[in-house]
Amino acid sequence: MRFLESVIRCYKREYKQKKEDYMPLDAIINLKKEKIESHGFKCDEEVIIAPKPEFQELIEIHEKYEKLLKENKELTKQLKKYKQLEKRN
Repeated sequence: MRFLESVIRCYKREYKQKKEDYMPLDAIINLKKEKIESHGFKCDEEVIIAPKPEFQELIEIHEKYEKLLKENKELTKQLKKYKQLEKRN
């Protein structure tokens, strides 16, 4: 699983239009080109932005899933061996 870490920086920018002032809240996520390339990302690749705690939880769930898959394969092999032994007897 590929991922990058960064911080969302928010700031207010002042605009004047037709004698009215606007101060929208803008956000920037800085990503350095070297980091992007070293992690295997490409230009124009779609990505998802998620809060770090939620992403860490997702990684933990994925690791548990992988562990369960491995255990399932091992138990399936054991079951096949057991069934073959039963057929012989």
